[in-house]
Amino acid sequence: MDNPIELNAAKTIVLASGFWRLKAPRWHLGALLVSDPRAGMVYCIDLDGKVTVVADVPTRPFGLGFSPDGDLLVASIAQRLILNLAGGKAKVHADLGDAAVGYLRDMAVARDGNAYVASFDADAAR
Repeated sequence: MDNPIELNAAKTIVLASGFWRLKAPRWHLGALLVSDPRAGMVYCIDLDGKVTVVADVPTRPFGLGFSPDGDLLVASIAQRLILNLAGGKAKVHADLGDAAVGYLRDMAVARDGNAYVASFDADAAR
């Protein structure tokens, strides 16, 4: 009898390396999008390992999601904004400055376009 663990084992493939700590991975249209808060970048990594800078977000990007029409949404840690990166230019999609406590973190966007964002107050955690 075949071992079911062997039959269901997934093969791990490294697509790209050299990053410090990538966050909020999202699979979209055949590629992996990730944010790098430390570098202030959002990257797209295709299945061939090609890395493309999607956006430079100096206010530290974290959570990623997509609006119903396919626009990339990015949670800006420092500004407490959700940015819409349609057309390569960042515009404010939502300002959470009065609603969020602390830094924005990961984000999930529902099919209806509602975005759910986690926040973290570093001072309260001490």
